[in-house]
Amino acid sequence: MENKKTKKIKGVAKKLTLSILSAVTIVGILGAFLTDRFNMSGYADFIRALSVFYIPLIASIGYNSSVDKKKAIDVDCVEKEKGKN
Repeated sequence: MENKKTKKIKGVAKKLTLSILSAVTIVGILGAFLTDRFNMSGYADFIRALSVFYIPLIASIGYNSSVDKKKAIDVDCVEKEKGKN
């Protein structure tokens, strides 16, 4: 089982990753409307370069979420089996 400190670290990493994704999305949306002041092709190149690092972070959030749900389901099943006996 995980301790509280490990869960807290996971929460921080998840929040950081999601906040970076949010910031990148907001900048992209604003840049789409302010094309006269914003170099959109340069920003697209930046996003392509960032994706090499960022996509695995997003995938790990999804993977960890599915593992946590699977653990919760397993614990529920074990507790129901104990209740039947």
